[in-house]
Amino acid sequence: MDTDHDVIIIGGGPAGSTCATLLAREGRDVLVLERAKFPRFHIGESITAFGTDLFKDLGVYEDLKQVNYIRKRGLEFVLHDHSKKLYFPDTGRDEDGHLPWAFQMPREKLDDILMNNARRNGADVREEQAVKRVVFEGDRAVGVEWQDRTGGAEGETHRATARWILDASGQACLLNRQLPENCHNHHLLRRKVSVFGHFRGDFDFQNGDDEIHFKLCVHENGRDWAWWLPIERNLCSIGVVLSRDSMQERKGVPLEALFDEFIAGTSFLNEWVQQPGFERVGEFRTAVDYSYSSRRHVGDGWALVGDSAGFIDPVFSTGLQITFNSAFMLSKALNEILDDASRQKELLAEYDRTVDRYYRVNGTLVHLFYMAQVDPFKFENPAFMWKHIPFAGWRERLRFLYWGLRLTFKNEEQRRRMGEEVVFGNPQPGNLVAEQFLSLSRNFDKVYAREIQEAEERRAAEPVEVGA
Repeated sequence: MDTDHDVIIIGGGPAGSTCATLLAREGRDVLVLERAKFPRFHIGESITAFGTDLFKDLGVYEDLKQVNYIRKRGLEFVLHDHSKKLYFPDTGRDEDGHLPWAFQMPREKLDDILMNNARRNGADVREEQAVKRVVFEGDRAVGVEWQDRTGGAEGETHRATARWILDASGQACLLNRQLPENCHNHHLLRRKVSVFGHFRGDFDFQNGDDEIHFKLCVHENGRDWAWWLPIERNLCSIGVVLSRDSMQERKGVPLEALFDEFIAGTSFLNEWVQQPGFERVGEFRTAVDYSYSSRRHVGDGWALVGDSAGFIDPVFSTGLQITFNSAFMLSKALNEILDDASRQKELLAEYDRTVDRYYRVNGTLVHLFYMAQVDPFKFENPAFMWKHIPFAGWRERLRFLYWGLRLTFKNEEQRRRMGEEVVFGNPQPGNLVAEQFLSLSRNFDKVYAREIQEAEERRAAEPVEVGA
């Protein structure tokens, strides 16, 4: 079939720009259509140390290093009466002799460098282009329609065709939501609201091997938490994540007031906001019921990548890691398919399974953490977790125990490495902790499907009052 392009990518964020770079580098005709004008604000400034090699492969590591100041070294849990530090895996020191660290900067800087890198590698990247829909012929995606908004909201509409359409539109999920019943709220992580912003002050953050630069501050109610992370020498990102239960208890209170109440009730953050010159930069932003997943990640002529495929509660900051991992895998598969389609079914099925695995493992990790009342010490207590995990039946219990038994045959170092890979969003093939979490994920599918069905049956059985 004659087409205008090899690949059209909807969205120029990390997923879209990464795919564009890796495809254009191999001589593919790639068109990227991005709705916004870069640089632009975006939340999600934190990544894990596993991303370093990916940035080097993309050819942006030195560019990022020049504009980055903050070096994130892991994650610190701050509870009302104790804390726990979790450092990135000590797999060796960097070229400057420092322990493993990750970039942590305003996303507009990261995303702008990635987009310009795609341009340098030959992709046709167009900003302020609002894709309206993906065009299908039968079940096959064949093109897109978009509006040029460089001159305003009433710009001209265009259409182009391609052999492959990639939805990298982030949480807009443009193609994903166009597919019937494909995108759905994550059943394990519903009923969450986040309120966040950037804050400036006389901070003068300093880097060091002991300074983690990421604090997860847990409310004493055991269900709400906040992130605190520096992103420049005198700028930090703070966000509060509230359960719908907490929202219901404070019904009618403005979100900004809820944010202030949470800060006041958390000792570390309350002290922090008292520093000289502390002020919010820009407006408060919110997200509601933001965790979702997809039933399919690939189809005839289309694929989902990055946040368009799914988004999990950001408690462990694994979103960007999953995005880059999936973008690298999809680009490698498409480069092979565009040359020779004989393995297309096999390659796309592997991509679909792998992406599903990422979201299942990470979603289960986060769900278990909430089940442990956002307390790492309870999370690491087998007796506490066994008591609180619901199982659909004895088969599910046995599968969970089977993977736990296999883990006991690994030495302490191997178990620690597997756990770190899961926590930081980069589980490798053969990771037994990930397999145990996968078994739990499928168990939770059954548990919550049964709960939903029982709730629907109760509602159906309730007497209906008919007015006179």
